[in-house]
This record gives sequence, C-alpha cells and structure tokens, in this order.
Amino acid sequence: MREISSFFTPSRQSPIAILIFLIKFLRVTVRQGWAGVISLAVFFRRVEFSEWFLYVGVIVIMALYVFFSIYSYLKFYYYLKEGEIVIKKGIFTKTTINLPFEKIQTIDFKQNLIQQIFGVVEFAIDSAGSKKQEVSLSALPLDMAEQLREYILEEKKSLISENVEDIESSAEATKAPKSILRLSVPDLLKVGITQNHIKSLGLILVFFFGLLDQVRKLTEETDLDENQFEETVNSYFEETLITWIWLFSIAFLLFVPVVVSLVTTVFKYFDMQLLLGNDGLKLKSGLLNKKQKSTTLRKIQTVSWGWNPLQYLIGFFTIKIYPATASSIKVKNILTIPGSRAEQINKLLETLGFTEKSQNLKGHRMSPLYYIRAFWIIGLIPAIIIGTILFYFFTWNALFALLWPAFILTESYIEYKKWRLLVNEHVLKIRHGLFGLHYKLIYWHKIQAIKISQSPYQRRKNLATVVCFQAGHQMRIPYISIDLARQIEQYALYQIETDKAGWM
Repeated sequence: MREISSFFTPSRQSPIAILIFLIKFLRVTVRQGWAGVISLAVFFRRVEFSEWFLYVGVIVIMALYVFFSIYSYLKFYYYLKEGEIVIKKGIFTKTTINLPFEKIQTIDFKQNLIQQIFGVVEFAIDSAGSKKQEVSLSALPLDMAEQLREYILEEKKSLISENVEDIESSAEATKAPKSILRLSVPDLLKVGITQNHIKSLGLILVFFFGLLDQVRKLTEETDLDENQFEETVNSYFEETLITWIWLFSIAFLLFVPVVVSLVTTVFKYFDMQLLLGNDGLKLKSGLLNKKQKSTTLRKIQTVSWGWNPLQYLIGFFTIKIYPATASSIKVKNILTIPGSRAEQINKLLETLGFTEKSQNLKGHRMSPLYYIRAFWIIGLIPAIIIGTILFYFFTWNALFALLWPAFILTESYIEYKKWRLLVNEHVLKIRHGLFGLHYKLIYWHKIQAIKISQSPYQRRKNLATVVCFQAGHQMRIPYISIDLARQIEQYALYQIETDKAGWM
C-alpha cells in the first residue's frame, strides 16, 4: 500500500488514464458529430479516389486523438497540500484547482468496463460552491483510491467542531462496513419488471423518430430521390398484411418497454449493496459501469420511500436518500435503492435516528378546495373551451371532452385523500401519492429557510402553501390553513436559530 507521505508529492495517475482519455475524446466525437461523420462518409463515397483519402483522414484523426490523450496524461498532476487537494492539468490552457478538504461534499468511485479490467477507478469529488464536479481522477488503483479517500475524510472530520451531537455517533462502534441491504439476482429481475415502463417507451419512441429524421436527412444528401424513397416504403407497407402490423405494434408497446426496463435495471443495479461504516453510507451497484456513492450520516437531510402498484404486489419499496449539497440537488447526488422491503426501511430509519424521534406524530390534511379548484381550473373550464371548438367539426362527438374534467376530479381527489402532513417536535413527515404511495421524512433542524406563499384565491380562503428549503432540496406543503402555515414557519425558524448541530 502506498505511503501517505507520497500523496504530498505531485503524481500522475495510472497510465491507463491515457486509454480513458482516448475513449472520452472518441465519445464526445460520436455524441456531438455522428450525423456529420456519416454525411461526410456518404459524400466521400461519391468522390473519386475518396477511399484512400478517407483512410488517411481516419488515421490522421486517430493519431491526433492518441497524441492529445498522452499529452493530457503527462500534464495531469495531483497532490495533497496543507488541508487541500491540488489538481494541475490542461493541454492549451493550464488549470490549477485547489480544493480544501472542508468543502468536499462527497467522494464517489466509478468503474466502467475498461477500468474494471485494469483494476482502476474514477475518483470523483463533489464540493460545496460548484454546480458540477470539480475534481475527477480518471484512473487510480482501487487500494490507492480507498486510502486517499479515507485520509481526506479523516482530515475533514478533524477540521469540523467535534462538540456537537449528531446521529453519526451511532456508527462509531462499527469497525467494518455492515451490509444493510443487498439486491439478489431474483429481486433484481423483479425490480426490472416493476419499473416505470412508460419512461422506457418514451425513450424508444424518441430514438425511433430521431432515427427516421436522420434517415430523411441522409436521403436528401445522397443520390436516392425522395420520391423513390417514399415509393419503396409505400410498396413495403402495401405488401405487408395490416393484421401483422397491428400485432407487431401491440407487442412492441407491451413487450419492448418491459425488456428495456429490465435490461437497464440489470446494468444499473447489478450486485447493489448498501453498506454502513464509520464514515457513513456507501451504495455500490453496476454491471459494466460500477459506481460507488457515499455520504456521511450527518449530511443526510431527507429520506423518502414509496411504491407503485406493481411494487406493492410483491412487497417492494424504492428508497431515496437526499444528502446535503451546495447547489440544486441532481439525480446523481441521490442514493436510490430499489427492491427494499419494509424491514430494511425500518432498519435504515433506525440507523439514521428517525425511528426514535418519529413517535406521537400529529396529522394534518390539506384543504378539500385543492381538488375542487383543480376540477374547475384544470378540468372543466378547458374542457368547455376545447369541446366548443370540437363541436364545430365533430358535432355531438365533442361531448367526449367531458371525460377530461371527470379524470381531473378523480385524480386530484385521490391525491387529496392520500395526502397527510405528520409532525412532532423533531420531524416532519409527508405522505402523498396518486397510483402509489410515498413518504418523505426530514428533521426540523435541517430546514435552512422557509417561505409562505398565497395566490389571490388562497388569500380569500385563508389558505397557503409552505415551501421548506434545505441544502439543495426543498419540500412543498400545499393548501393548508394560513394559521397552520404560520405555526410551521415560526417553529422552523425557532429550530434554525436555536439548533447547534453541525450537520453540514
């Protein structure tokens, strides 16, 4: 294992970083210019002696990519210095990044297939004061990365005041990481089957129509006449039985999204483990691209869990853990844990201290004016306007537009019935949902700011909407009485002013 003192000397990454840089350059080219590359290749095929010219061009471009990859590797240094990590890099523009330990939010490990083969990881650091990742080391040996992260987090901990009470003390006795949850292969397949298939269908349709658009552009740039293209397509459909077209469409809509969801779930959550250690929670998952997210216990500000109807049938929940961040929280910051069961949720809440402090909760409901207002504004009025226009073209068939306000009334009433605000002197808990049911739980003292807003309609009805702001996250409490809203505001401000827990 590498000596800690060696981290204070400017060092390069593993030489595997050259290959990583090369792949990144190629990936940027493919993502941003693949249509242009195809169009250029089609153009060259129409020019004499283009074949050898194309080969020479590819060789020259690849040589440039290899040169810049090696040069980037040689100009990239990292080292530790007086409570900070320093990065020096740049090809044409030299850049130096000095990142103090106390500003580091999270240190995550990522591994794509190449990095797994060569036993290296991407050392990714998120820090306060930046909307994007500031520091990323593309190729560090795993043992070296673990050692470096442990040292940085220990140094950061020593810089933070220790005379505070926080929930992290409950984990001090743990010497080795303890598994809270591990997703088995059968459970992984169940998670894939119960995912959001509508999202997968949308991605497929976007890809399909994008591909058609690219084909149309290519036909405009080649010798294939547009009329010939249309005649070819029309003749194909004329020769195909309409029954088979319908069968294929139904199979596509029902089967393919499920397969896509299943495959993406397996690749994303393969061998998923949630571990509890002295330094907090670690979430490991991934097949070809392995990722390791981590957060200290004191930085966890919101925990949510819930299920959709498919997950309910097999007793699965999806947990989401929201750590404190300096900027608006993004999906990559959230620890998403699918395939959880009720006992695992209870174990996690107990670990985070929520179970003990969630007793004797008092419930509050939103005003029934929530769904009545939605029925009029979103449902009935638009239906009358659109139905009147459609009546001119379709006569009495336009009455089907009245199905829309019925749908809005049903949907908003279900939301109203399921919604609850549960509070005591320690926590806020919100229950909500439409087709499923979801819970969200936070501590009062982790609210950083609070806002009460009222529309003209809410002012007339003595109602308000409360928004609780946290570090990079917010929670909305709609359509409650103005008196309750002011009580929440006053108690939250009291907790903000008096609580001395250094949880950031």
